[in-house]
Amino acid sequence: MPDCGKVCVKGTLNDNCDACTCGSHVLSGRVQTKKNAPLSEAKISLAETPYRVLAQTNAAGFFTAYNVCADANQEMLISKDGFVPMKIKPTVTTSTTANVKAKLEKAGSQCLCF
Repeated sequence: MPDCGKVCVKGTLNDNCDACTCGSHVLSGRVQTKKNAPLSEAKISLAETPYRVLAQTNAAGFFTAYNVCADANQEMLISKDGFVPMKIKPTVTTSTTANVKAKLEKAGSQCLCF
């Protein structure tokens, strides 16, 4: 039996006791490369539960996730194999909608210049 010690400031605790859900809430967004190319199959999850994928981007880099209690304090994790994962807070657009725009960098392309 999962530990149900988590408290939801907004929404209702899910059956796994690891995330809050908000009915009729919508999180949408787009994921691109640093060079503005759409990034398909990027995974979107809450930073606190990275193993629970909420949505995946389509061929144009867009995604939609439903019943996500995304607010300005909630960190999202955007990840894709071969790219550096990114934590980002969504932009709240209405009381039930939020948006994320992320640009991921290819793994191994960071400069460790001295």
